[in-house]
Amino acid sequence: MKKIFTLTIAVLASFSLMADDFVLSFDNSATDKKSWTTTDGSTFTVDPAHGGSAWTIAGVTFFKFSDDKTYTITIPSDIVLEKVHVAGYTNGSSTAYFSKIAGQDVSDKKFPAKASGASSQTFNEFDVPLSQTGGTVAFEVPDGDQIALFLTFSGTLPVPTDPVSTVNISGSSSTYVNQKITLEATTDKRAESYKWAVNGTDQAGATSRSFDFTPTTAGTYNIVAYAKNSINGENWIASTAHVVTVSENLVQKEVTEATTWDWSKAGTGLADWTDGSNPRKNLDTVVMANVAGITNDATFNSQALRFAGQNPNKGGYAIGGFIQFKTTVAGYIQVDFSDTGSSGTRDPRYLKVNGTTNKTVSSKNTTKVTSAYIAVDAGTVTIGGAYEDDSPQYLRVYKILFGTGTIPTAIENTEAEVKTVKTFENGQLIIIKNGIKYNATGAIVK
Repeated sequence: MKKIFTLTIAVLASFSLMADDFVLSFDNSATDKKSWTTTDGSTFTVDPAHGGSAWTIAGVTFFKFSDDKTYTITIPSDIVLEKVHVAGYTNGSSTAYFSKIAGQDVSDKKFPAKASGASSQTFNEFDVPLSQTGGTVAFEVPDGDQIALFLTFSGTLPVPTDPVSTVNISGSSSTYVNQKITLEATTDKRAESYKWAVNGTDQAGATSRSFDFTPTTAGTYNIVAYAKNSINGENWIASTAHVVTVSENLVQKEVTEATTWDWSKAGTGLADWTDGSNPRKNLDTVVMANVAGITNDATFNSQALRFAGQNPNKGGYAIGGFIQFKTTVAGYIQVDFSDTGSSGTRDPRYLKVNGTTNKTVSSKNTTKVTSAYIAVDAGTVTIGGAYEDDSPQYLRVYKILFGTGTIPTAIENTEAEVKTVKTFENGQLIIIKNGIKYNATGAIVK
């Protein structure tokens, strides 16, 4: 009997897949941005390459495809296609569309224009029937605006003719208590069934190629994947153990002196949280030193920072997220920041500190700016992003400077002195330093 499968670039949270659906997930880490890999190792390609990831909406990451191009998806020869489900929005101000997909005219299916933020973005979705085995599926994006989309292919797979003989989940991992890691098994032949065991105990409900593991206590865990197909019968084939080392979470340290956090030192590796990950994007807060998958530079005081967002080692990208530290002394901060994307229609983004939007400096698109000095009391300091109306928004932080005491005056913040002259103008003491005039309090005189 043939097995139903689903091949998808991304799957909306509202979609309900059958237990034996066959899922193809887009691999955005592929350097050529052209490859998908199915759960049994089959490879799908798209040519030319897509333009990278767009917004994540309802847990789904859409991908950008440029206008005035024809994209061709190559399907493995043993897969029978029955339909493709299309969902997308215009990554610009117009209402773009496909002129054709799989040779069928769908130009009447318009994709809505890009909204001001992911939370308010809508998209159009529709099905296109298919009837082919392997081959290619092409779609044409006419001249106009870029499209952000996901595609879900449905069809059937043939019964395997060779037994599974090897299963692999190579390597080892390290993580922290209550932080999820995901393992994926690969097999030499098409597998129809999977199961997983942790320290010798079969895991209930773990019956797919992918396995999510969320440890609740510190320790060492040996994880084994098993796979088989109908040719194997009852003979499960086991992988070698994947060893996961789980550490206790470090407690956030308080800041007692001047500190600078420079995100160019924030660690190698990639932590990209989503709505469905653990930690969850923007909702869960984690001390930066406890973020699994990245290694911080010794000069980056990661144990003093608490983060809620999307990419902790890239300084933000979070609506409703924040970066937070605790200080035992009053002082001031200065922050280098920017918006996280580029569009002519984007509104400027501002820095929000302890619930107050600082409107002295803003960033539009990805232009990095430096905030004014902002006084902070001893206690918790929370940094986020906002629109001018104070509503939370995406923000990227590049550097946070925390100083103790009072905010430096303009004259204290001046670089190395060339020449200082004191004089009187209109009965007022004027200090000329490096060619700039200051009054007796240190303020710049225009």
